[in-house]
Amino acid sequence: MILAVNIGNTNIRAAIGQHGKIDSQAVVYADEGIKQIEAGLISNWDKIQNSIIASVVPSKTEAIIKTLEEKINKPVKRIDIRNCGTLKTDAYAKPLGEDRVVCCARALQKFSPPFVVIDFGTATTINLVNSKGEFIGGAILTGLQTSLDALTKNTDQLPQINFENIGKIHLIGKNTIENLHSGAVIGLACATEGFINRMQKELAITLQIIVTGGHAPYVLPYCDYDYVHEPSLLLEGLLNL
Repeated sequence: MILAVNIGNTNIRAAIGQHGKIDSQAVVYADEGIKQIEAGLISNWDKIQNSIIASVVPSKTEAIIKTLEEKINKPVKRIDIRNCGTLKTDAYAKPLGEDRVVCCARALQKFSPPFVVIDFGTATTINLVNSKGEFIGGAILTGLQTSLDALTKNTDQLPQINFENIGKIHLIGKNTIENLHSGAVIGLACATEGFINRMQKELAITLQIIVTGGHAPYVLPYCDYDYVHEPSLLLEGLLNL
């Protein structure tokens, strides 16, 4: 079995499986680390034959790699643009985030290009792969919770919002909380829709839309475009590279 770990800015996600198939997975806050992953996911390290990691947080990467190598007594495979399957990245000026690379590489294994991969995470990334299987660029927007945190931190009268167990969101909010919900969630849905429409117009192509990321379930009900939801795209990609 393979242990795949993705170190993000907010969460660390890990999965056990092989050949792109996930047997089990776990998520912990980024400041908790591999011990919490172990507690929630791994009962016997002897079953782990190899490990692979992608990270956008350099300050945490080496410590986690060291821990994994001590646990399984093998080098950890580190993903970058040089070992990302058949995805081509020559058309893009480096650096390029490993999470974006893995998501697009996995999408290329499952879908025919051209397509756009939207990752609703700490940041919202819009990632465009053309018909030749080349990553040609995209956009980075603030993530759902990130934008709200920044807004409420810099205003005196707006309350802190967390999206767990949130109900239906109204386009036209009737109070401050509903206004914040609408602006953050429906605003992000409108922003991604606008980017997709403009990309298709500029390139004169029709793009398949593939969506992933932890905040996707909050935003997708308000997206006015057809999409394929792939919640485990990144971990699947790690397990198949």
